[in-house]
Amino acid sequence: MKKKKGYTLAEVLIALGIVGFISAIMLPMINKVKPDPTKVTYIKTFDAIMAATHEITGNTLAYPLQDDEKNPTKKYNKCPLFNTAEVKVNGIEYGGDNAKFCQFLGTTINTIDSTVNCKKDPITYSDNTFKNNISFTGTNGVQYLVLTDTTDGYRTDIYIDVNGDEGKNCMYVDGGTCKNPDRFKLSIAANGLIVPQDEVGAKYLEERKDWTK
Repeated sequence: MKKKKGYTLAEVLIALGIVGFISAIMLPMINKVKPDPTKVTYIKTFDAIMAATHEITGNTLAYPLQDDEKNPTKKYNKCPLFNTAEVKVNGIEYGGDNAKFCQFLGTTINTIDSTVNCKKDPITYSDNTFKNNISFTGTNGVQYLVLTDTTDGYRTDIYIDVNGDEGKNCMYVDGGTCKNPDRFKLSIAANGLIVPQDEVGAKYLEERKDWTK
């Protein structure tokens, strides 16, 4: 009668050691290939804002191409967002002043619900300001705080929180303690140009061709 062949304890331990060694080598490589979810969401959100802004500034019902009689140097056909006058589009009224662009952005980007909370008066960003004055939330959970200031020319600041109520809920500021931010700032000029206003977000865009960096 033939005896059944089996593995000795030493052979099993050697096999486990080999598997462990291979795993230790492969895991860092796998982690490098896996995209950073914060970076991916930031880039997708930036692209969504850019596409929405392009659509909004090209909508002559929302922003009629007419010159500002009080200030002829501000041509609406070159910088349409200067036109903050109230308009009605498809039966919906969009308030003027600081709320206008925010309202159009909120209705252009898919939101969780139809509520768009836009402020007519400019406010200063802080952690509590963001939390208590969210303009709208996208279907992917990204929260937006849109603040337009027309007191000195035109500028819209958009603060985004890429993971909503999750995460650290902090934004990188020079010399600050937020090393892995999940909130970022973008500024939009009257001509629709969008510029990141924090070093981390700007770096994400520079590295967008290789999200594994």
